[in-house]
Amino acid sequence: MIHLAFEAIRRGPQGYYAQWTMERMIGLLGAEICQPSNPYANLSIRALLLAQVNALYAMAPHLDRKSRKAETLPRYAVDCGAGYVLLRRRDRRPITVQNKVYARAMRKQLDLPRGAIELKRWARVRLPNGQIARSVFAEEHISRRNIRVARMVKVEWEDDEGQTVTKIVEIDYYFQAKGTAFGVGNMWSDPDPELLRDSYGTVWSSSGSGGVLVFEIHYIKAVVAMVPWLVNGREESFLVEKPGLDIVTLSGYEEEDLEAEEQ
Repeated sequence: MIHLAFEAIRRGPQGYYAQWTMERMIGLLGAEICQPSNPYANLSIRALLLAQVNALYAMAPHLDRKSRKAETLPRYAVDCGAGYVLLRRRDRRPITVQNKVYARAMRKQLDLPRGAIELKRWARVRLPNGQIARSVFAEEHISRRNIRVARMVKVEWEDDEGQTVTKIVEIDYYFQAKGTAFGVGNMWSDPDPELLRDSYGTVWSSSGSGGVLVFEIHYIKAVVAMVPWLVNGREESFLVEKPGLDIVTLSGYEEEDLEAEEQ
């Protein structure tokens, strides 16, 4: 079994290329055979029907009566549209934004007049891919032993020239303003261009803070991790993303919200 560790480094998780997935599918299709006199033709038809039904359920999940369940949001949650949901905890009363850098960024982004900014902070957001993006506000009351550190998010939007801008942000908290939900936090600096180029866009390594960002929560694409490492003697952090999130919605994945009962 020792060689599996080296193969994982060289080729990735074994589940992506091992035979277990294939044998599982063979077992499922074998159980579908209903005409022993002509098994191969019957198997082809059953496999075709299975693929068609799965594709139909992926495009229209409400047709699947077996797995369909009513969408019930947690208590006090706010549906922000497009699959984004604000989740508690939340301030009971509005607080005044004391951080001058945050206040300046909010005035610029939201076109607010000068003066004190009051808002209610939200702790978490459920994303369309089923992940739950947390924040410093969500995790500050959790003991270090149980802390989740799920406050790093990947944010993408298009600039005025139609180019996609990607930033990694450590969320401080979420809030509502002008009928829209926003997030505020500190960006990581842009990735090392040489390392990104030499790795063919694979290794995103940042060395520090890139400033404050206020953005709509609909720009959040996924929860990510920034893992510390040393690059030429310098301490940096590299980006880790969960694979398969671009198609995970087809399977109806939803991260279990263990904190819902605590709010």
